[in-house]
Amino acid sequence: MGNGFDLQCGLHSRFGDFFKPRFEVIAGIESYSRAAWESVLEDSDLTLWDFILEANIDDAWCDVEGEMERWILSYSDQNSKTSLFWGALKAVKRADLFTDGMTCTVWREGGRRLAGEEDDRTHLFCNIARYVLTINPELSDEQCTPEFFVKLLKRDLGRLERAFGAHLSKEIDDNNEYVGECRNLCRMIVEDGKQSDEDFYVSTSVLSFNYTSVAEDHFDKGDDGVFVNIHGKLGEDIIFGIDGKDCMDNPVAVPFTKTYRLMLRGGSRTGGLISTANSSNLQDATDVIKFYGHSLGRADYSYFQSIFDGVDLYESETVLVFYFPLDSSDNSERINNERRSKLANSINNLLVAYGATMDNSDHGKNLMHKLLLEGRLIIRGLPVD
Repeated sequence: MGNGFDLQCGLHSRFGDFFKPRFEVIAGIESYSRAAWESVLEDSDLTLWDFILEANIDDAWCDVEGEMERWILSYSDQNSKTSLFWGALKAVKRADLFTDGMTCTVWREGGRRLAGEEDDRTHLFCNIARYVLTINPELSDEQCTPEFFVKLLKRDLGRLERAFGAHLSKEIDDNNEYVGECRNLCRMIVEDGKQSDEDFYVSTSVLSFNYTSVAEDHFDKGDDGVFVNIHGKLGEDIIFGIDGKDCMDNPVAVPFTKTYRLMLRGGSRTGGLISTANSSNLQDATDVIKFYGHSLGRADYSYFQSIFDGVDLYESETVLVFYFPLDSSDNSERINNERRSKLANSINNLLVAYGATMDNSDHGKNLMHKLLLEGRLIIRGLPVD
């Protein structure tokens, strides 16, 4: 279950909803004096990541974790002309960041910038530098080391997570319809395709990539089911992070990976999420895995790979059902076709990536074809009000 679930229930839970007012604060900074920057940062809870993301994200989806990965992995490229990390670090040592005692400015469409900051990349680095020097006014060039900058990125990631958690909590408190919508959507997902035979035992487990946990109260888990907020939930620590699959041997990147940050948090009790297959009885595997509201982005491929391995997806009888919200407006045919097509592309990317990890390369290439032939890969529109 991904953020599309909460969005369908009327919650303003997109990263874009959270960042929009924060980015407006940054865009509204009209002066480059030290006093002006001190005032802005004292009156807000802006973090270093807000300045990084404000300059690099311009769409509603806000690929925060993808941008985090770009910045953290750029540490390995120590050329300040090409590396985001080292370019920003070098900017902190500039002497022309604040206008105190200076009058030279340049105007551009979209706002005022200091002379020498005409291009977007330089302006980004200088804004980051102004943030660093405003919160650390006594920082010397010798103290501004790569280690210092990494430490600040880690500290401010925690601050950003707490701010996002506060935003979500307020959204839930202000939305009187959310709980009811959540209950109804949970029921629809569980009951879709469910056998009516009274003797048919059902145990439902939920892996939620959301930070909200209201849905847990509305899933009938049975005796063995569990509900897991894999990245934490409101009221506890929540985590942002990058996929650690290809960088767990990178000492700078490791503290920013979801894997490492989950471990620091004590991990999550995921043992009951699936019924695993074994060579003697493949029928023990989970019967159906349903996906609702998840973008199927690469940052979470590691989780899906573990689940597919656990049920022995190629050999077992496990069925995959991917849902999209079925539109009923005047333009429903076009909208539903677009949603189905977008979801199909994401499913294809996921299964191709998973197939590449299988020991038998022929099975990997044939996986999606086999699932379709056996009726184990289903894309379905779920009617919603």
